[in-house]
Amino acid sequence: MKSGEEKAFSLEVPEKYAREDLAGKTVEFKVHLKEIKEKILPSLDDEFARDLGAYADLADLKEKIRSSLTTHRQQQIEASLREKIASTLIEKNSLEVPPAMTEQQIKSMINNMQQRLYTQGVNIENLPYSIEKLSDIYKEPAEKQVRASLLLEAIAKKENLTVAAEDLEKRYQEIAQTLAQDVAAVKKAIDQELIKAQLQEEKAIDFIIAHATVTEI
Repeated sequence: MKSGEEKAFSLEVPEKYAREDLAGKTVEFKVHLKEIKEKILPSLDDEFARDLGAYADLADLKEKIRSSLTTHRQQQIEASLREKIASTLIEKNSLEVPPAMTEQQIKSMINNMQQRLYTQGVNIENLPYSIEKLSDIYKEPAEKQVRASLLLEAIAKKENLTVAAEDLEKRYQEIAQTLAQDVAAVKKAIDQELIKAQLQEEKAIDFIIAHATVTEI
């Protein structure tokens, strides 16, 4: 198309689509091309690097990006390992999950999702899913998370894995730094027992990793 040109076309919307009022339908579009722009990228040099922030030169920028990507990838690998451990525990240890605990976990997961969207400037009321629909979506992962938590709690108790005051303080410091908030404010907002439970689960997983044979690929 050229600038100022108009065209009409139709698209088939998939059966599984977020907007239920459009799912499976043919939608007619009429578009007007106002203007065409070309993105002009700046030169990849030392001046460009310094304009981005506290970087000495282009080499410094590349090194810090490389370090950041490596750290992020390592975190992904560790998270995947922990997820596999939790899945294996659930697979080898069947147990009934109290419905009340599952419901509470579902509410927590929905609340966390809403808070994330709110910080991104997304109006929760505009979501295509109702709370009931979200509850159905989160039911299976919530049950899995509760099962894993109960099993990890049992391991922590059996192996006498405790959370020290220093561990709690360190975690509060990390959260405060991530959120760019005062530690006292974070302590007031996040219940200590919640942090303690998370740390205890992490200690249980670390215990399993320490006593397992892990093959790096």
